[in-house]
Amino acid sequence: MRRKKLSVLRRPGCKDWYIRPRENGKSVWIRLSENKAESERLAKNYERQRLLKRVDGFNPHADVNLVIERYLRDKDITLTTRKSRQRYAVVIRRFQGFLAHRGVKKIVDIKTEIVSDYLCERAREIADKTWNIERLVLSNFCKYCVDHEWAIKNPVSKIPSKKITPPEVEHLNVDEARRLLVYMKKKCYDVPYYEIVATLLHTGMRVNEACYLTKEDVDVKRWLLIVQEKTIGGIHWAPKTKQRRYVPIPREIRSIISQQLNNPGTFLFQNTEGRQLKDRKVLERLKVACRRAGLKEVHVHSLRHTFSSISAEKGIDPRITQKILGHKSGSMTDRYTHLGDDFLGRTMQGFTYDETDNVTDESVLRIAETAK
Repeated sequence: MRRKKLSVLRRPGCKDWYIRPRENGKSVWIRLSENKAESERLAKNYERQRLLKRVDGFNPHADVNLVIERYLRDKDITLTTRKSRQRYAVVIRRFQGFLAHRGVKKIVDIKTEIVSDYLCERAREIADKTWNIERLVLSNFCKYCVDHEWAIKNPVSKIPSKKITPPEVEHLNVDEARRLLVYMKKKCYDVPYYEIVATLLHTGMRVNEACYLTKEDVDVKRWLLIVQEKTIGGIHWAPKTKQRRYVPIPREIRSIISQQLNNPGTFLFQNTEGRQLKDRKVLERLKVACRRAGLKEVHVHSLRHTFSSISAEKGIDPRITQKILGHKSGSMTDRYTHLGDDFLGRTMQGFTYDETDNVTDESVLRIAETAK
């Protein structure tokens, strides 16, 4: 049976020209161009790609623009957040413009030298961290091309990432955390800002995880908070690691959790309208509270660093802290742990080389036991 020739057409409500082939048994819209003549040329090339793909497998004629459209369409499905989808689209569209300027029309012509030239140009305009993100996006795109047999090798694999020293994150010590909680409790907010900040400081949860906690995520019998995927009001949410984990509720905040459970509504922490608290609102209130309480300004994620640091100073096993925070490796937990100068000084007070001295400092003995 002869395959029907693809014709270019306008999608309802759009000015651009499209083709509508069938892929995996379904009709899909693929944008080509604003110009009809160029769209007809791209449509012929697309038909040739499908023919070569079916006969030979590897397709050396894969068109850059068509592949990019398909890649971004697939990313709209696989990426879970709008911010990630926007970031990928911006990077790929900028790279697409660079390729057009260089006259690169086929995926197979994207060489390491071309990607390196693009990244060198970007290095003059962006920070190293952003540069690494753009390199990662391009590597993902090229891997996508290899997986679909439009390219043989990933040209980005030979370009190393830039080594970045992680900045020192501001965090609170025990006294500063206590002062923050005392100030926020006195304010008597209509919205449970104090309650959610106290929960973050005592559990080390990410603020997004706390905002999406529902009453069904509280295990009162075992005093645990359950961080897990869920669908609320038709909106699907998943934690950063995509894995379920259990976070213990310390005695200091059990009364807070019990009080929140008695309030009407689905979410554990919600505003006066019965809706979940927003990350941005919690951040704004935290910054104001720090400033008025005479503390250094910290981010909501700094409370997670504070939890990890104080846990270490209190002698809690790092493996337990890692489990609570949901880190996959101990090295990540180490990055969240900042031991204060005063704590280090108190810990080493009993250090001596004199055999006649009896070392009785409990913290030194605890460190020795951990070393064993």
